[in-house]
Amino acid sequence: ETISTETFHMIQRQMEQYYENMTMDKKKIPYWSRRLHLALKAYQ
Repeated sequence: ETISTETFHMIQRQMEQYYENMTMDKKKIPYWSRRLHLALKAYQ
């Protein structure tokens, strides 16, 4: 199954944002890592 380029780009941008939030907001690392994990699962 394939996804559109727009969807791929949106997920990629979200993953980058979640990763940045993890590095900036150390207290909420579990929260951001969970979101990052779910975004990664969207690829699969």
